Amino acid sequence: MDPAVVTRMRLAASNPWVVDGALAGALSVVAQVQLPGHSPWWVRVAMLATTASLAWRRAAPLPVSVAVAGSVAIMGLTADPPSVFGEYLAVMLAAFTVAECCRLRDAAAGLGVLLAGIVAHDWRSQQFGGLSGFVSDSAIPVVIWLVGRAVHLQRSRADRSQALIQQLEVERQELAHVAVAAERAHLARELHDVVTHSISLMVIQAQGARRVLGDKPEEVSTALEVVESAGRETLTEMRRLLGLLREEDSLPRAPQPGLADLPHLLDQVRSAGLPVTVTQSGTPGTLHPGIDLAAYRIVQEALTNSLKHARPATARVEIAWQANGIEVSVTDTGEVSASVARDGRGLLGMRERIAAYGGEIQTGPAASGGFRVWCRLPGEVGS
Repeated sequence: MDPAVVTRMRLAASNPWVVDGALAGALSVVAQVQLPGHSPWWVRVAMLATTASLAWRRAAPLPVSVAVAGSVAIMGLTADPPSVFGEYLAVMLAAFTVAECCRLRDAAAGLGVLLAGIVAHDWRSQQFGGLSGFVSDSAIPVVIWLVGRAVHLQRSRADRSQALIQQLEVERQELAHVAVAAERAHLARELHDVVTHSISLMVIQAQGARRVLGDKPEEVSTALEVVESAGRETLTEMRRLLGLLREEDSLPRAPQPGLADLPHLLDQVRSAGLPVTVTQSGTPGTLHPGIDLAAYRIVQEALTNSLKHARPATARVEIAWQANGIEVSVTDTGEVSASVARDGRGLLGMRERIAAYGGEIQTGPAASGGFRVWCRLPGEVGS
């Protein structure tokens, strides 16, 4: 079959109007065929109204229930009202739809109207007359109505759950934005300290150059080179600083740590209950203060995550010194199921920190099990 035809058929099958219209048309044909040949014309019209109105059953469930009940009652005006399967199926569909689509008050009203139509229809029927006939004809529509109410309640709960999920997702995104803003502010404060140090170095070197300007030109040249280098680095840090959201505070400023302070950090982690080992490759050197701080913070945050999520476990820190940068890897042996969920503020902070220096970062389950944080920070490594 032509794929375009299949696509159109699928689209039509998913359209409620098409489905209900086809159902109403099929029932109308079946009901008209089942009617006795001597049936008056107005009985056929009433039967057609009963079945054809189902085309609007989801658009207007209560009016359709009234229309079906009225048509069924009109057919009861004959000497021996016909009992047609299409008519009875129309009553059941109307009962289900009004129960599924309407609030309880309207659904109960729709059921009452349908039962009244059944009473009017069976009142003069020779086959189903009397109370027993009414009970027999009403039992299945009532059960169908109850099923419709159950579907309505289930759908209402599902809609409320979906609304709650959407609300929670919005709140989660808002919290993530707040966390990113807070982390950027924290990074801005740290960069502020790095920039302050660089500017202070420039001032000291400039003062020294001014004092020996007259009689020691070689020393002046060296001092000015230091000022130039520090100035370039400071401009770079200032550009990063201006790219972050910064919040002022009155917290005291402490010297910013670097990889040289790792032994103290590792002692703290080990005392907290996480065994950790360190391996280094390449030739250790001197990093720019900002990059040195960023590398230290990555190790600190990764080990903090391991303490929170991977215990009991062990951790391994690997540092690879390169001529044009440094690679840092922190891997723990915690369970993967616990590790996969580690996507909170800590990882957001890592990404923001690495992005500020043009580096790259990867986080996720390690091939050998546990969780792994790997990053690379570009920059010249001095001797």
